Amino acid sequence: HYNGKIIPRLNEMPGCMFAGLIHDESQDEEAISVTIWDSKIHAEAYERSGLYKELLGSMKPYLADSSEWKIRLSREDKPDYLPTPDEPVITAYKTDLASEADFGDKSGGSMLNLRIVSLKVHPSKIDELKKTYSDEVIPVLQDVKGCKYVFLTEGLEAENQFFSVTLWESKQDADNYEKSGLYNELLRRIEHTFADIYLWKMGLGKEKEGESISHNEIPVDHYGIVTGKSFG
Repeated sequence: HYNGKIIPRLNEMPGCMFAGLIHDESQDEEAISVTIWDSKIHAEAYERSGLYKELLGSMKPYLADSSEWKIRLSREDKPDYLPTPDEPVITAYKTDLASEADFGDKSGGSMLNLRIVSLKVHPSKIDELKKTYSDEVIPVLQDVKGCKYVFLTEGLEAENQFFSVTLWESKQDADNYEKSGLYNELLRRIEHTFADIYLWKMGLGKEKEGESISHNEIPVDHYGIVTGKSFG
C-alpha cells in the first residue's frame, strides 16, 4: 500500500525530496514513515492541503499504533506541530550537514539499512560538534564501503539532542563498519562535545572494560528500509 499509493501521491507534492517506510529491526510491529522536505514551507503546505490526513486515513486499516518522523532540511526554528489524539505524533528535525548522495529508489525492494546514533551534546559545544562532523566525520564515512548517505539532524523538541544518520547498502556493511573500529575512532573525535551524562557513562565503561569508549554507552538503532524513493 505504501509503495503503490503513498509514495506516488507524495511525489506530486512540491518540495518533497524523499518518502520511505522504515522498519525497526528490534521491534517487529513498529514502522516509521519518513519524509524529507526542502523547506518548512513545503512541509506545512502538505499538511494544510489535506493530503496528509487523506493518506493517513488510507493507512489506518494497517495500523495499530504509529508515529511519523519529519526531517526538515532547513535552519529554521521549531514549527508548531500539534498532533491530535487520533493521529500519529509528528517529530521534526533539521539539518544543514549532509553528504552529496541521496537515498535513491528502493521501491524495487532491495533492502537498505538505516543506522541512527543518538547523541546528547553539551550546550556550549554544539557549534564545535557541527564543525567536526562536517570536516572530519562526513568525509571519512563517504569512503566507507557500503555507506550511501550521511547526515546530522538536530532535534527541535529534545534539548541538545542530535542524531547521526547513515544509510547503508546492507546490515552487513553497517556491522562491518562497527567491527572495524572506525565507529569508535569517529566517536572519539566528537566525544569532547558530549553532555556530561554521556561522558560519565563512558567513564564507567572505561573503568569496566579498559576502553576509551564503547558503542554500548551511545544509543544505536538499526532500521531496514522497506520501501522508499527520492524525488526530483
